[in-house]
Amino acid sequence: MNHSERGRLIIINNKEFLPRTGMNKRKGTDEDATSLFTDFKKLGFDVQVKSNQTAEQMLQLMIEGNVC
Repeated sequence: MNHSERGRLIIINNKEFLPRTGMNKRKGTDEDATSLFTDFKKLGFDVQVKSNQTAEQMLQLMIEGNVC
């Protein structure tokens, strides 16, 4: 990994879900996101954390990520 620019990394940290999904709140996800953020930042990535994203928001993040 000799290149100075590693790129962008987006961590989607979904902890809470709409009631209609029937999914419970995820425990431990904040700690996981923090660990990933720290590790990838050390590797030189431009890291962003997005929390509780809908499917549409996640799709938009992926589309925007491919444009840059």
